[in-house]
Amino acid sequence: MMRALQQLLSPRSMSAPADELDQPLLFFGDNALTLRACCEGILITGGTGSGKTSGSGAAIAKAYLRHGFGGIVTCCKPDEPDVWRRYARQTGREQDLIYFGPRHPHRFNYLNFAASLTPSDVRPTENLTQLLGTVIEVANRGQTNNSQDPYWGRASQQLIRNAVDLVLLARGVTGLSLHEIYQTIITAPIDPEQLNSRDWKRASRCMQLLDAAQRNQHGTAAAHDLTMTKNFWVNEFPNLSPRTRGCVISMVTTGIDPLLRGNIHELTNTRTTVTPTATHQGKIILLDLPAKTYHAAGLLVQLIWKQL
Repeated sequence: MMRALQQLLSPRSMSAPADELDQPLLFFGDNALTLRACCEGILITGGTGSGKTSGSGAAIAKAYLRHGFGGIVTCCKPDEPDVWRRYARQTGREQDLIYFGPRHPHRFNYLNFAASLTPSDVRPTENLTQLLGTVIEVANRGQTNNSQDPYWGRASQQLIRNAVDLVLLARGVTGLSLHEIYQTIITAPIDPEQLNSRDWKRASRCMQLLDAAQRNQHGTAAAHDLTMTKNFWVNEFPNLSPRTRGCVISMVTTGIDPLLRGNIHELTNTRTTVTPTATHQGKIILLDLPAKTYHAAGLLVQLIWKQL
């Protein structure tokens, strides 16, 4: 039976098609799996133990590797990194494997990378807001409280946007970090009376950054954005109802909390030694953070790589 399956899924030699997207990568009987079909997505269905991974899944993965594909490999089960190591060895691609995870040396500061995707004359606030918003949405998925009301998603994005913008206006891209964004949120005024206290303002990281931004952006094109950001932090945010404000803060901080701790923080919030662009040179980045081992943190880090 295994011999028949190998014959069924075996690659075949044939002349190159006129359109590269129609290049066959693998044959299922007389039906070719083409590059075009791979770009449109693949779904494998079957019962438990039917060979979805070890049969057609393995055949497709090896076809990708034989044809020089680069990409990222997300992992759910702890043994998946070893499985892909075996695939790479069998197809002569071991030298193209890059391992990313707590047991490996590579690091990826995803915020700095996301910021670098924006033209140099534009602040990357929206790129970063969308990225962190997606992370928070996934982190909070499955919670029933308020989850169907679109207001909460918009409110959490507004909070992220103003926190990101304040850090960028005060410290620039080089000073951007998830920890600074978090500190901005948790030290923001929650009562207008706090803004009358010099001691409180001196202790608040949010107010420190606001002062720095005002010094840095005086007379620049960013002055309008600074006005909008300042209005949010000193007028709108402290005057929200305590319950609403607390819910929005909690949605954001609980979403990013797994990324701020331990080896996950070290992996993603320090330096950068590898980025997704390595896949464009045919590298295979294996995300050795199996969700069944690293749980929410592993899931969120893999999500960030996929998004970027």
